[in-house]
Amino acid sequence: IATLNKHVQKNHILLATHKRTGNLTDIFEMLCNQTEQNFCLHLLDNNCDEKEHNIIDKLIKKYSKKIEIILYRFHKNLHCFGRIDIIRKIINEHMLDFIIVFDDDQIYENNWISRMISEMKPLSTLSWYGKDFLDNDYWNSKIYYSALVKYKLTDITDFTYFGPGGSMMDIHLL
Repeated sequence: IATLNKHVQKNHILLATHKRTGNLTDIFEMLCNQTEQNFCLHLLDNNCDEKEHNIIDKLIKKYSKKIEIILYRFHKNLHCFGRIDIIRKIINEHMLDFIIVFDDDQIYENNWISRMISEMKPLSTLSWYGKDFLDNDYWNSKIYYSALVKYKLTDITDFTYFGPGGSMMDIHLL
């Protein structure tokens, strides 16, 4: 009896970066150490500076042996709206049920991707906050969220903030 190999759908992650290339090595290392490795990283480079582009190009060359990376660069800052266009492009080119979106000031534990996938529900959005860098903060905030990242504040189950920089969205909602 012949059996068909089950096609395993690849997970798609969109990372937007702007003026924080210093964080990318740690972020790429975090992604390399994820327990779930069946993903493609879509990197939206919102930087305008050639120096930033060169740093990103070197990092992509280094990490593309471990992570599938697709670069989107338009030589201008597309802000949050750029993510919407990239998500549309990903939806049109790949078969997927959901997309994971995060920013260049967030880093997560090694089971982050697998945990988000296991907690995702159809026709919903799952959001989290994982800021773990003290510098390069756009808002110059003094708040450090490591206690949330490391589950030390387990009594917190709901947040009043939702941002596209840390979310997993069912593509049918888009």
